Amino acid sequence: MVINHDNETLIDVDSAVEKVLDNVDELGFETKKLLHALNYVCYQDVIGTINVPPVNNSAMDGYAVKSRDVKQASVHNPIDLEVVGIISAGQIQSTKVIDNSAVRIMTGASIPEGADAVIPFEDTTDVEEDRVSLKNKVIRINKPVKYWNNIRDAGEDVKKGDVLITKGKLVSAADIGVLASQGLNKVKVVKRPKVAILATGNELLSPGEVFERGKIYDSNTQAIAAAVIEAGGIPNILGIAQDDYNSLSRKIELASSSDLIITSAGVSKGDYDIVKNFISDRGEIQFWSVKMRPAKPIAFGWIKTNGDIKVPIIGLPGNPVSAMIAFEKFGRPAIYKMRGIYDFSRFVLQAILHDEINNYDRRRVYARGIVTKKGEDYHVSLTGSQQSNLLTSMAKANGLVVCPDDVSRLEMGSLVRVEMINWTG
Repeated sequence: MVINHDNETLIDVDSAVEKVLDNVDELGFETKKLLHALNYVCYQDVIGTINVPPVNNSAMDGYAVKSRDVKQASVHNPIDLEVVGIISAGQIQSTKVIDNSAVRIMTGASIPEGADAVIPFEDTTDVEEDRVSLKNKVIRINKPVKYWNNIRDAGEDVKKGDVLITKGKLVSAADIGVLASQGLNKVKVVKRPKVAILATGNELLSPGEVFERGKIYDSNTQAIAAAVIEAGGIPNILGIAQDDYNSLSRKIELASSSDLIITSAGVSKGDYDIVKNFISDRGEIQFWSVKMRPAKPIAFGWIKTNGDIKVPIIGLPGNPVSAMIAFEKFGRPAIYKMRGIYDFSRFVLQAILHDEINNYDRRRVYARGIVTKKGEDYHVSLTGSQQSNLLTSMAKANGLVVCPDDVSRLEMGSLVRVEMINWTG
């Protein structure tokens, strides 16, 4: 921690993140149907109960043969085999491959007893054209096949007892396919946190309301709710509280079943900044004011709801850019941990700076930037004015240029660290 000019205690960003994570816990599990489990975190190891494939089967359409019967086969020295049966996928039949015989077989069909290879159709020639009756049919083999060629082993993909998905893995589309291959239709996953979102301010209107002079529309609620969804949380929008303690208290009561509460505004030094006082009265503030720009005025702690249940609460600043960057640095990691994801880091790259950044008060600066790639190098330009009320500057950005708190100035042409927040590669 450091002390600023106003004797206000500031906590550094990394320590603040650590305090947030120390005060939130991974949630319990719920059982989801397979498709609904996508992008949830697997709650426990899932163990295979059957082999996949369950039996040795053909990797292609062709003929199941004994490889030794056709090892001398060629276009100039073809070998004729009697076709003694046909097996399609899903069919179990008792036909055996004996010396100098073959069984017509389809992809995925079980390998018949006696066969040790499958020769594809394109390496054969029909001697008899009757495809309805296989009696006395002969197939001509024009190419040899090696032992066990074109046969997929039982358990080649999954063996009984294998770990299909490990605890803590984010369930992917392929994972869902693997589970389905075991006949499973449900899986235990870590719950997603319910996040209550509340804006404060007498000046705020909800989108859709008739505009009034002296008012502004509440953009923070929608932007933060969208960011909560991106992080994997479930937003619960509480609306707008007026700048008085009782209004705030009534709204917060609606968050009693939430896992996390996020407010915006009411955390700095103004006469109507009541959120931090509310947290102090109803629980405990862990920190207030972080050594960063934008988003210095942040309150984090916990309050009691439903008796003695402690619910973490993050009080974001009121300026929209500050609110979004504060959520990025503290809200998103909290939601990730609750979901069972412990790596919340963003993709980071080094880029050549096309502007200057003045760190006049020695805080860690997160400047909105646009990253492009030219040849082998990444380049970053600022989105324009970095005032924290300019939400469009956040919408234009795909990365945050980081200026450390011990660096007073980043010159044009500097190689800088950029945390990518909207990056498609």
